[in-house]
Amino acid sequence: VCEGQSCAISDFQVDYDILVTAVGATTNTFGVPGVREYCIFLKQLQDAVSLRQTVGNCFERANLPTATDEDRTTALSFVIVGAGPTGVEFCSELRDFLQEEASRFYPHLLPYVKIHLLEATTTVLGAFDQSLRDVALDALQSPRVGEFEIAPVDVRLGTAVKEINATHVILGPQEAVPYATCVWAAGIAPLRVVADALNELGPQQTEAQSVTRGRLAVDPYLRVLGLPSNKLGTFFAMGDCCADAQAPLPATAQVAAQQGEFLARLFATGYDTTQDIPTRSGTKEPLAEAFCQTMDNTNLIIARPFQFLDLGALTYIGDSKALAQLPAGIKGQGGVAFALWRSVYIAKQMSLRNRLLIFGDWVRGRFFGRDLTRL
Repeated sequence: VCEGQSCAISDFQVDYDILVTAVGATTNTFGVPGVREYCIFLKQLQDAVSLRQTVGNCFERANLPTATDEDRTTALSFVIVGAGPTGVEFCSELRDFLQEEASRFYPHLLPYVKIHLLEATTTVLGAFDQSLRDVALDALQSPRVGEFEIAPVDVRLGTAVKEINATHVILGPQEAVPYATCVWAAGIAPLRVVADALNELGPQQTEAQSVTRGRLAVDPYLRVLGLPSNKLGTFFAMGDCCADAQAPLPATAQVAAQQGEFLARLFATGYDTTQDIPTRSGTKEPLAEAFCQTMDNTNLIIARPFQFLDLGALTYIGDSKALAQLPAGIKGQGGVAFALWRSVYIAKQMSLRNRLLIFGDWVRGRFFGRDLTRL
């Protein structure tokens, strides 16, 4: 309810025949003190806006005529926690910013910039093949040589964060990393609404939690387990908020997108999801249902359970280079992988308008650089 410039959210109830929850997940702080108070996340749109402003403010603060060398080093110390695709890509984009924009507007500040990447496990990009991990690690730890040298990233593997305060990331009793900006990209955790739903569902959910770990357990048709038999097929879940206890999948956008298409097709073609195995009458669709079986003596079409098709993984490692890990063991790196990475990014946009706007931003950025006035 909005009045003037103030808005308030009122509780309300909505009746439904079928409920599909796709609420995603939130950032996992792993109970580390100080994370929510002092870190910037990379989850919501507002996080991106905040990070953009923070980076600009750091350089402006370091550029003050009264700043000492110590002040500049402190202001330009960046710590990224988590060396998965999100953390690695942010490190890479930050170094691109230093190479392409900061070198033009703040060249005298580049020697003061320090980037630290902290990872609790012993490797970066754990979902990738070892050879591609080595390429990513080498790209991060190598200086970029040009008109101005961009220092390598200080990558610390096997390093768990114990606490974060206003000025330091605490790694142990005698070890701390000073920072001005700390970005937390260490993983995801279920939302409270999912935890509340788990408390209302039956013992099937409790039994599955050793595998689903706080997410809603679903069957192969993405129906949430634990409902009374007369409610079967009325509550579905997809994306990061759920997992099949028999065949858990990674919490990625690729999985969520395919689950969304699966459910949309299940509903649109009229399957009876209240049956133990969803069925429908009629004739098979030539392509979508070519491999579906029919029930003996009834000619009812039996729905196939959800099957994930792994299309591979892509990640950006900076300097217009990327890594590609595709099905059938196909691997790529460098400019070709970067072109593929951007092509997939464009293709996944929901409208032609968005595709043109993003492509235009890339072209302007390539020729004229980023617009720092909006930082």
